[in-house]
Formats: sequence, C-alpha cells, structure tokens
Amino acid sequence: MDTTATASPVSHLEFEAKVRQHLPWNYFINAMDGGLFGAGMLFVSAETLMPVVVKSLGGPAWLIALMPILGQVGIWGPSLLFAHHWQRLDRHLPIVIKFSILQRLAFLVGAVILFCGGNNHPHLAAAVVALCPLASGLAGGVTLTAWQEVVAKTIPPQRRSSLWALRFILTTAAGIGVGIAVKAILQALPGTTGYALLHLITFAMLTISLLFFMRVRETPYPLAARPDFTLTQNLRRLPGLFARQRRVLYYLMGAATVGGIYVVLPWLSIHALTRLGQSDAFAGYLLTAYMLGAIVGNLLAGYAGDRVGGKYVCAASRVVFLLVCLWAPLAASTWEFYALYALLGAAWYGNGVGASTLELEICPREDRLSYLAVIAAVRVPSILAAALAGCWLWQAGGHRVALPAYVSAAAMILCIFFTLLVREPRGEKLQTTDVPAI
Repeated sequence: MDTTATASPVSHLEFEAKVRQHLPWNYFINAMDGGLFGAGMLFVSAETLMPVVVKSLGGPAWLIALMPILGQVGIWGPSLLFAHHWQRLDRHLPIVIKFSILQRLAFLVGAVILFCGGNNHPHLAAAVVALCPLASGLAGGVTLTAWQEVVAKTIPPQRRSSLWALRFILTTAAGIGVGIAVKAILQALPGTTGYALLHLITFAMLTISLLFFMRVRETPYPLAARPDFTLTQNLRRLPGLFARQRRVLYYLMGAATVGGIYVVLPWLSIHALTRLGQSDAFAGYLLTAYMLGAIVGNLLAGYAGDRVGGKYVCAASRVVFLLVCLWAPLAASTWEFYALYALLGAAWYGNGVGASTLELEICPREDRLSYLAVIAAVRVPSILAAALAGCWLWQAGGHRVALPAYVSAAAMILCIFFTLLVREPRGEKLQTTDVPAI
C-alpha cells in the first residue's frame, strides 16, 4: 500500500457526511480491535503477571521494576521522531497497518525462543520476557500518533469516551476468563513452557485484532495546506506551541506525574503473594479481581466522559490511584488484596478512558500529532525514573512496599493538582469531526 499518496480530495461537508455514514461500522471495528488487542495483552500482563514471571526466572530487581513500563516506553518513545511526517498525510490507515504487523510478530518470536531454549537458559528466558513488550511497543510506537489520528478522524469527540470504555470493557470482560486461564496454564505447564504458551496466545489474539482494524473505513481529510516540517524544524517550534496552549501544558504535567504510579506498581503483586504466602499462580486470581474492577471503572468512565469530558474522569481515576497507594502497605488479607486490585483496575482503565478522550480534544487539530508526540515522549523519562526509583526504594526499604507506595502517593497528589488546572474543552463548541482548516 502506498502510504504517501493523496486520495481524491473531498469537501468539508462530504467529509463529515462520510464520517457520519461510516460511524456505526467504524465504532464497532475500533471497539473489536481494541478489545481483542487488550485481551491478548492480558496473557502477558505487565501490571500483574510479568513482574512475578521475571522474579521466578531469577531476573534482577531493576528488571522486575521495569517490566510494567517496557511496553509503554517502546510505544511512547519513537513517536516524536515521526509525528512531523505523519502530520502531512491525509490517510493514515495504510502505514499503521504495516507497523502493526511487526508489533504483533514480536510475541511470536518470543514464544518460539521460550519453547526452544527457555528451560535450559532461565536468564535468556527472562531477557525474552522483557524484550517482547519493548520490541512490540517500538514497532507500534513509530505510528502511534498516526493511529490516534485514525481514531480522531473516524470517531466524533462526543463518542470517543464511550468507544474507549467499550474497548476496555471487552478487554476486561475477557480478562475475567484470562485470569482463570493463566492460572490453569501455569499450574499445568510451570516454568518457561507455560510462559511460551502465554506469548503464543497473545500473538494469536493480536493478529485477530489486526484483521478487524484493517476493515476501518477511513475518509481522507479535505484537501488543505499541510505543514511540511523537517524533524529539526518541528522540534524547534514545539516550545512555542505549548506556550500558546496553557491547558495542554498543564495536561502534559499531569501526564508526567501520573507516571509516579510505576514506583509501586511492579511490587504490588510480589507484595501480595509474599504477604499471603501464595504461589505465582495466585497472580491469576489477582488479575481476575483487577478485571472486575476495570469493568466498573470503564462503565462509569465511558458514561461520564461522553457527557462531561475527560478531565473529570482523569481526576477521579487519579484519586483512586492515590487510595490504592495509601492502602497497599496496610492490606493483609486475601479479600483486601482482591479489593485493592479491583480499585487498581477501575483506576487504570478509567484513567485510560479519560486521558485518551481529553488529549485528543485539547490539542489543536492543525498540530495535533506534534502535541500528542510530545505528550507521549514526556511519559518515557517519567515512567523510567519512577520505575528505577521504585527499585531503589524497594531494596532500601527491605523489600517492603511501604516506601514505594508512599512516594507514588505523593506523585498522585501532584498529578491531581495539575489535572484540575486543565480547562475542560467539552464546554466549547464541538464539531462532529475534526476537520483541518483550509
């Protein structure tokens, strides 16, 4: 597919009419793609399962700390290097599909390596478990902003929160069964054989999700003068863009500080298993509790986001993050940890709905890909610093969760403050779609 060719231009009215015409189909396709992708990734869950897996393979503490963020680092890292190029395109779907294939192949390669040599080489297995999400994220990160633009041009602002929520609800509904399946797989096939099977299932489900995504009906933007910046020119003008958009700057600060949750996140499941005296397979039950909470969080966030916008959904989710951080050191019983993970799931997915909605609305259309790329890029050092700080605090605190939890709590307080400073765009006049000015 030619990723740079310009399709026949349409007028603004024709563009909006085509978007409305294709909305039911695109809404369904985007929801199925996201639901299947998210469900597949749960088999190698970065938040609940992979830190436990790396620990069981003898991985060092710093690698355990990095597990929840490696996929995020990969997907957010490259976007700033390519946003200026994708911003020139009127069609974004073809290039996203090409890199999505590479994004999925990483898990197939990982499964093959784990099947063939993981049992005899535990350190190799730990490296593969870590590199799979990183490699997959890097492949997807090249076209992250182009994918966001596909969503923005096919789904009107007033329907995006419910779309994100529906994607996540499909993921979390499947996740209840995934948690049980993961426990059964790891009990029947302990060690690297079980881990290999989990990676293979992830690859299969992500491939099915891509088959759905390929059916999106993308309407090219109306013909308009598009910026033609080099990478250097685009980077030089970014400070001026943010200086003119104060609310985007506040959002950027909130996006950086919400990464503080990664100070404690890698250690929660290890802390739970240690406190309760359970085996690694118990992480499957924690994943199920996480998914049940996530369903509730998605329903609330989707409903509220479509009506009042993403700002308040973000703020509420980050307050729940704060509660999780404060409660984690005090939890001692099985039911407390189930409740803790349910709250974590509600906050995680609620924040995802709110942030995905808000950042598409607050960024001006003409430079949206550049704004989004900066937001993604700022998250990378934020979560890296949080993960490494969490590793140091975990070790300095005698492998107890209290120090990482309270530092994460402090970061959440800052995050909530910055989030509340953002001016909610939902009160402003909304177009049914995002059409560039001519």
